[in-house]
Amino acid sequence: NASHLETLSTNLRKEVFLMNDKIIKPGCPGGVRDLLPEQAAQRRDLINRVIGVYELFGFVPLETSMLEREEVLTGGDPDFSGNIFRIKDPSKNRDPLALRFDLTVPLARVVAQYPELPKPFKRWQMGRVFRGEKPQAGRYREFAQLDADTVGTSSLLADVEIINMIYLVMRELKIANFMIRVNTRQILNALPYYAGFDPAKITSVLRILDKLDKIGLDGVKDELATKPLNEWDESPGLSADVVGKLVEFIGIRGDNDEIQAQLGELMGGVSEAAQGFRELKDIVRGVEAAGVDPQRWTLDLSVARGLGYYTGPVFETMLTDLPTFGSVFSGGRFDGLVSRFSKQSIPATGASVGVDRLFTAMEQLGLLDDSAVVRPQVVVIFPDEELRFEAVKAAAELRQIGLRTELYMGTETSIGGQIGYAASRGAQFVVIVGLQEFAAGQVAIKNLVTRQQDAVDRNFMCAKLMASGILVLD
Repeated sequence: NASHLETLSTNLRKEVFLMNDKIIKPGCPGGVRDLLPEQAAQRRDLINRVIGVYELFGFVPLETSMLEREEVLTGGDPDFSGNIFRIKDPSKNRDPLALRFDLTVPLARVVAQYPELPKPFKRWQMGRVFRGEKPQAGRYREFAQLDADTVGTSSLLADVEIINMIYLVMRELKIANFMIRVNTRQILNALPYYAGFDPAKITSVLRILDKLDKIGLDGVKDELATKPLNEWDESPGLSADVVGKLVEFIGIRGDNDEIQAQLGELMGGVSEAAQGFRELKDIVRGVEAAGVDPQRWTLDLSVARGLGYYTGPVFETMLTDLPTFGSVFSGGRFDGLVSRFSKQSIPATGASVGVDRLFTAMEQLGLLDDSAVVRPQVVVIFPDEELRFEAVKAAAELRQIGLRTELYMGTETSIGGQIGYAASRGAQFVVIVGLQEFAAGQVAIKNLVTRQQDAVDRNFMCAKLMASGILVLD
């Protein structure tokens, strides 16, 4: 019958699979990576430190799905050029789905979807995002972002707070050499009127200016002057005179007062830049009032932030010991993004830590905290198998008083071998549940740092360890 035939077919497939005896080669796809326990603990420590600073500023947690409707991510633009991972949904009756490429677009969707959220709404979010990009050093196709954004206020104080927050995060991570670079899109958006090119080309021009650190000044000049090959080519094809004016603009240098003065001489007559001048002035006053070290932040007119949704101040944080590594903490004001999902215009500003990029950088600089690796404080061993449940009981009691306790479960039967395992795990103490000690109503406690070993009444095992000064978890 049909059921019998189906069973035979299933068994045949299993036999063919076993005959092939195929061993699948383990390995990650390009652009993703595993973190083994030591790295995972250090990464968690980095994340917790950043969140601690975020919450110091009053940000609250938010979680959204990694899956979004494709229309949400693309804005419904049929010419959307971002490299997103689309999901093959077996149900053809549903909206196409894709994996989020950042946490900002989902935030805008949430704010529009839940109008009851109080404003300003200050949220932090940790989450994995996905981009179909070519893998590079410090740049992955799957990576984590850790964002903090303020939604619902147009006050530049929110931008000032973001800059101050970035500064304190870097200090908390014990990163000494960094530079927070600040600009505003209000100045950048006035460039067509200063330099004399078609405002429709501003997006492609800003994307090129944003690559200054990667391709150098000559590369920027070449790309600005490159003529489009066809109607789909976004190369701006600017004249030598226009390119010269843009190079003069991004070449402005000095302290913050000098930069504002030079910018005034260059663009003071451009009415479209007036709002930008006011923003830079207020940002300088606000960041100085916050007490941010002037050696750790600067106005930098070359900072463009290529994403088109930025509307005001933009920020990038560079590691001066890794000048070619790129920004590890960036963001800006995006007042128009929520309007993609709502008729209501809601201002917003924020910044994001590229967790995996920053982790890689700190790894290279030797700045990760080795003490973040979680190790047992105590390992309970039992050389005699018949006492294994007594060992289970001892371990349970130690955990109840807040000690990280590991129960030995290896194949080594000698006391020396089991103690050696405890030492390899980084434990400070070993509790030995042996036949001799058990018969006397005791356990042996060995301090692996001082190598001192004491026989202790079983009822006082916990008290003895606590009296040793070992740190008890809250």
